Amino acid sequence: MKINYVCYWEKFKERSWSGTNFSLFKALEKNYCTQMVDCGYQLNIMEKILLKLNSISKSDNNELGFFNQFGYLHRIIPQVKISNRLNDLQNIVIQIGDIKKFESPYYIYQDLSIDALIKIKKENPEAFYYSGYSEINTKSFNRRNNFQKKIYENATGVFTMSEWLKNDLVNNSMLPEEKVHHVGAGYNIDTSMMEIVEKKCNKILFVGRDFERKGGEFLLEAFKILQRKYLSDAELYIAGPMKNPLDEEIENVHFLGDISKNSLSHYYNICDVFCMPSYFEAYGLVFIEALAFGLPCIGRNDFAMSEFITDGYNGYLVNNDDADILAIKMMDLLRNEEIKKNVEADHNYLNYSYHPKS
Repeated sequence: MKINYVCYWEKFKERSWSGTNFSLFKALEKNYCTQMVDCGYQLNIMEKILLKLNSISKSDNNELGFFNQFGYLHRIIPQVKISNRLNDLQNIVIQIGDIKKFESPYYIYQDLSIDALIKIKKENPEAFYYSGYSEINTKSFNRRNNFQKKIYENATGVFTMSEWLKNDLVNNSMLPEEKVHHVGAGYNIDTSMMEIVEKKCNKILFVGRDFERKGGEFLLEAFKILQRKYLSDAELYIAGPMKNPLDEEIENVHFLGDISKNSLSHYYNICDVFCMPSYFEAYGLVFIEALAFGLPCIGRNDFAMSEFITDGYNGYLVNNDDADILAIKMMDLLRNEEIKKNVEADHNYLNYSYHPKS
């Protein structure tokens, strides 16, 4: 069987959509089919300029995932550039995101929909503010939503990362339930680099390029309380942002920058707890990675985060921005041997990406 794989590639394919595009291509090639045909497309200089000029997303992570596709990618790229790459229109097409309609059977793989964003805008204004879409006008939303719905209607099926999105597509977007399939997502980090390290039960890890959206400032506030009230030698490691987001120098807070996956595995190894109380998180691959490395997690009780974290079993979920409560949860998780044993027992079978235990 041949699969025509359609996506947008970054200059370095391995970094496209935080590595998801490349990892999925390789996984399908290795495990499920005789031949994968790369029908992906990389923007040329002029198209990148047009995208930058017309961008309506505030995202600054420079990836061509859902955030930047939201605007004008489907317009500035001539559809023939993708169609001419298809090996055989009779073969199955898997496209990452809603790029275009195809004559051949095609499937979409996504972590977010426009309908879901419109619903979030109405029901959860705070999350929508942090989403990166708060400055988009209603006309743009409706135009983009109509385009996406046409792609969905003609698709053979829609694969979703989260159960949360699957339910929204069925109950909110009214797609037929048999057409929507929750398949999860795999982590984009090499777990063979996992090491047994003697730990001091004082290190917390945050990973996320968009520091504000992922609750970084809230985490810092809680971390200061943790240091002052409960654990003076607590350490916080911040990976992801290109620029240091700290306005002040805080003792034992280590800014790592946008480090490689191999370098990141070192911090998964040495840290005790992963904490990312994100305000807007369509999926959250970093939770899977952290759990795979044996780290209990703290996330927000929203979106797909509760699909990875069972409160009190393999971590904690927070419901608001109470920094005192988050500080207490971090302290408890650093010392909670029962939760650590639960994570250690689960991470050996590495199945968080599909059916996390509940």
